[in-house]
Amino acid sequence: IIVQHDSYSDDPALQHLIAEPEQLVAQIKQQHPTLTAVTRLRVDALIQAGRHGVALTISGVQPNKESQVSAIADQKAIIAGKTLAQFTNDQHMQ
Repeated sequence: IIVQHDSYSDDPALQHLIAEPEQLVAQIKQQHPTLTAVTRLRVDALIQAGRHGVALTISGVQPNKESQVSAIADQKAIIAGKTLAQFTNDQHMQ
């Protein structure tokens, strides 16, 4: 279940973040003691070098808590892809 500000999906600006996320997590845990709740911050970005760009999503997590609900915080979960330099070189080769 994702809990977010009503306007966050349409406009993920800073003013649409949950103001007191830890209080909300505590409230959820109090009402549903068997659930595990964590906070995350997600940022969509575009990295550009010259004419070439790569879209990405960055997830900010609390590793000690995130490991209870997903593998994002696991060191082995880092997915190695092409760096922007490799991507750019590949594009020039084509």
